[in-house]
Amino acid sequence: MSSNDQATRESFVPEQETSSMQKAPTRRQGLHGCCSSLLGGIYGCRWKKHVPPPSTACDLIWFFLLLLFTAVITISLYLWLVIENDEANFNTYLHNKTGIRFRWYTLMLISTSIAFSYIALLLVLSLCHSVLKLQLYMHHVNRVFLVLLTLLFGGIMVVVGVMEKQEWQLVRLSLHMTGPFLQVAAVVLATILTWLFVVRWVKLTVAALRAFLLVLYISFMMFLYLSPLLISAPCICHDNEVPVKPKLFAHRGASMVAPENTMAAFEYAIENGCYGLESDVGITLDGVPVMLHDTTLGRTTNVADVFPGRVDDPIWRFTADEVSLLSAGQWFLDQDPYHQVSKLTKKQKRQYRKQTVPTLAEFLTFAKSHKTRIMFDIKVYNENGTVLKKVLETVKDSRIPRKNVYWIKTDNKTLARSTLVASTFSSPRVRHLRDNKYSVINVRYDVLKESTIREYSESNIETIIYIVNTDWLYSFYWCLGVDYVTTDNVDELRKMQSPIWHIQPLTYLIMWVTVDVVSVLLVIIIWSTYIYRQYKSNVPLESIPLEHANLNFTKAKRYVIDDADNSWMDSFKERKSLTRL
Repeated sequence: MSSNDQATRESFVPEQETSSMQKAPTRRQGLHGCCSSLLGGIYGCRWKKHVPPPSTACDLIWFFLLLLFTAVITISLYLWLVIENDEANFNTYLHNKTGIRFRWYTLMLISTSIAFSYIALLLVLSLCHSVLKLQLYMHHVNRVFLVLLTLLFGGIMVVVGVMEKQEWQLVRLSLHMTGPFLQVAAVVLATILTWLFVVRWVKLTVAALRAFLLVLYISFMMFLYLSPLLISAPCICHDNEVPVKPKLFAHRGASMVAPENTMAAFEYAIENGCYGLESDVGITLDGVPVMLHDTTLGRTTNVADVFPGRVDDPIWRFTADEVSLLSAGQWFLDQDPYHQVSKLTKKQKRQYRKQTVPTLAEFLTFAKSHKTRIMFDIKVYNENGTVLKKVLETVKDSRIPRKNVYWIKTDNKTLARSTLVASTFSSPRVRHLRDNKYSVINVRYDVLKESTIREYSESNIETIIYIVNTDWLYSFYWCLGVDYVTTDNVDELRKMQSPIWHIQPLTYLIMWVTVDVVSVLLVIIIWSTYIYRQYKSNVPLESIPLEHANLNFTKAKRYVIDDADNSWMDSFKERKSLTRL
């Protein structure tokens, strides 16, 4: 090799740049290899470092199934978070079906959260594979777990929705409260994932598929951008339009922190500023009305210990003296249905152990002394009216003001001076309520539409919604202008000074438009960048000026010169050997 050639070759790249250029790719390749090995090991059980093949059609199918299954598990988890409002009813329902007393709701919530975490991890790993341009191969074990978990929890979600249809109505109501924020989160997430979609889209070679996916993407993004037009959130209102806070009726007393239908629960509710007390009335064998919700004593007393062979007997087969022997508070301490026992003081625990099933007379005396409203639901009613007659006599003997008494499910003429409450699972017309002298309607949370509630309010018909235990559901009906709610969770709802959120219409409009505009700009930048890169990568090599060649080209040219020198040297040695011969 001549000195000029040597100088020319060394002039291409300085020594320091050459050494750094050789080391940098090594470090990058090592880091890339470690990440590839780790991700491939967890996702596809491929721990060895190797050059992976491109993703197959089967790999892509499983990737889209992963997206679908993630959506199913996400909806399932959202359902269980919303069902928290009906935790006690859900546990009681499964106890009646299975005969096993257990925290079924807690079990389902924790199990679904674990399944969601596992599937979300798989989704993150698959996205990392796409970023590092690795094969989207999912191991068979992950595939089996993915399918089984989705079928299990998706199936449970469907069964719960079919058997307890009001839970889907609860989800619908929750979307009115979370919709504005879910829309913002969805736009942000879709914007972030746009680059991943574009990377795959620009590499497609089938024109029809490219056009279909592009139209699908644009339609999806337009739906997200315009979805606030479909959101009707009652808490988007001006400050002066926020209604008065709904009054609280304590459902069976403060039953979330004390044993239901006991004097301790009624006392706690009154001490915490409750407007009224809702309770249920049963009657004993000797005609004494008592405060009891179930027709039997097995769930809320220790009847199994005191009268072992009579657990399933209805209340009307027990005398008042027999009922007075039972503890109505120990079950609450043993089962801890609302996870509140750990917060109780020793004094409260001693008080709860001493609780018995109160009589209606005891309850009325307590309510009269505190001048509180009471609402009755008579559980035992016969054709000749003797049960109702006995209850009315007890109420009359207590001399409690009739205006403080709310009666559910009865239109007896002797209650003319009391407040008659229409309890229904439909939405009767205003005229029907007025013709039957109803001034109050008591309905479950999933019955009335928002427009019906406003219609009743404009017609001076008060609305009671039951059972409302979560702050978001209470806030929803607060913003709608409901007059009363019946709740187990008196302790928490009484502390609320305003709905959990409310936004001025103009503020929400600015937030909505700002998020959408920023998203559109970012999406345009992402698409433009990747389309320009694709165009640039398709330019022929001959059209690139030499002065724009990068160091890699210079390095490659040096290697070509080296190869040429070696070839010349080999040829020279060969000719020299032939000459000697």
